[in-house]
Amino acid sequence: MGGLMSQAMEESFKKNKEFMTENQQIMLERQIQMQNQMREKGMAMQLSGSRELFNWYASFYGIASLAMVLGFARSKNPGVLVPFLPLSFVVGYQYDWCYGNKVERIRGKYHIFSVFVAMESLRQPHKNIGF
Repeated sequence: MGGLMSQAMEESFKKNKEFMTENQQIMLERQIQMQNQMREKGMAMQLSGSRELFNWYASFYGIASLAMVLGFARSKNPGVLVPFLPLSFVVGYQYDWCYGNKVERIRGKYHIFSVFVAMESLRQPHKNIGF
């Protein structure tokens, strides 16, 4: 009778262990999925903020460009047009970030860099740490 009881308990423990392992796996997958969704939401929020900021930059750029052209036409001084160059770079970079493929290029470079770092860590011998 005792052997039959212990065998039933062992089967019950085994099923319980399998259930718990499966449940932990599902929970881990859900946590990873939720983390990915949160990261994507954060990136979308950052991109929408950047697009809003781009609208302000572009408006300022348009008004400042018009003022520079009118200032040049009035004074014939080419120094009035000097701020046009750095403002063009700022607005161009912001446009590329918001509406271009800047994010994909950054991700691609990150991937290349992370693979390079992983390869370098494999080449270096592991050092024993002594206390």
